[in-house]
Amino acid sequence: MLPELSSLPVVRSMNDGESGLGFLLRCAHANGLSMKQLMTLAGVRTPTWLQPADIMRLAFLVGIAPARLAQTLRQRRTQLGRREFEFAGHRWTSAAAFRTRAVQICPKCLRDQGHCLAVWELAACPVCPRHQCELIDRCRHCGTLINWTRPAVDVCRCGLYLVAPGPTDRIPRAAADWCHWLEHQCDARSELAMLLPDRLSWLASAGPDGAFHILMAFGTRRDVMHSQSTSDTVRMRTPAEMMQCVVRAFERMAGIGPDSGPLPSELVDLVDQPRLERLACFGALESARRVARQLLRRMRCEAPLELLRRPWRTAPPFKGQLELFDDGRPSTT
Repeated sequence: MLPELSSLPVVRSMNDGESGLGFLLRCAHANGLSMKQLMTLAGVRTPTWLQPADIMRLAFLVGIAPARLAQTLRQRRTQLGRREFEFAGHRWTSAAAFRTRAVQICPKCLRDQGHCLAVWELAACPVCPRHQCELIDRCRHCGTLINWTRPAVDVCRCGLYLVAPGPTDRIPRAAADWCHWLEHQCDARSELAMLLPDRLSWLASAGPDGAFHILMAFGTRRDVMHSQSTSDTVRMRTPAEMMQCVVRAFERMAGIGPDSGPLPSELVDLVDQPRLERLACFGALESARRVARQLLRRMRCEAPLELLRRPWRTAPPFKGQLELFDDGRPSTT
C-alpha cells in the first residue's frame, strides 16, 4: 500500500518529548485534515493501538522516520502468551498505565509550546510541574472528555479553545517531582539524569512501569476500610484523583528507607499486596521484580510460587523461582 500513498504537502518536525499522536494531529491540522481523515488515508482503523505496518504508512504520510514515530506511539504485542506494551522506549505490563479513553493536557503548555507531551498519555502523570497545575481531561466549555478527534491540539471538538480552569492551589512537591521524573523517562533524547528524591531513589531503579505499579500499590487505598474491586483497579482516574494517589503513596513510602527491616503493620494494611505479587512475577524489568520481592519480604509475605507457574491466557506455564539468596535491599543502581 505504501507505493499508492502520497506524502502530505505540509511537513512538520517532531519536538523532543512530543506525543506521537499529538504530532500526527498537528500534521493533520496543518494539511487541512482531521485526525480521522489522516487515519483513513493510512488505512488505520483506530489510533489507540497501532501495528508496525500502520506506523510505516503514517510515517510516510507525514515525512518522518518510522523508528522515530514508533517510539512515541503506544504499541502492544503478545510475548509468550502474555500481553505487553511498548511506549517511549520502555516496556509496560498493563494497559492501565495509559490513558486510552480520554486525553489529558496542560492548556498552558499548549499555549506556550504548541504540542502535546508524551508523558501526558501516562495515567500516573496528573500534573504539570512547569506551570504547577493539574492536567485537565475535560473541556471547560462543553464538559466532554478530551480525545484525539479534536480539530487541533489546543481546540476541543466543540470548536472552542481548551483553557485552564480558574486559580488552583499549588500542587504538592511530591507530585511535581514524580511527574518531572516521568517526563524525562519519556524523552529518549534527554541527557538529564533526573532522579527522584534520594529517599526514594530505590523506586527509580524499578523503571517507569515498575515504579507505576509500586506507586499504585501504596497509594490507591485511602484507608484500611477502603475495599478495592477489580473494576476499581483498572478504571480511569481523573487527574485530581491520580494526584491524591501519588501524594498518598509518596507519604507512605517516605519512611521506608533502604534498610531490610519489616514494614510497619499499619502500612502493610494499606498496601495492595496482589499488585506487588503480580509485579514480582511479571514485571517488565528484573530490577522491578526484585524490588517488588524485597517489599513483599519486608511485609512478611512472599509472591506465591503458583503465580510464577500459572498459565497466562494460552501460554505455556511460566517456570521460575524466587531467588534464595538476597540481602533484601531495594536496588539503588
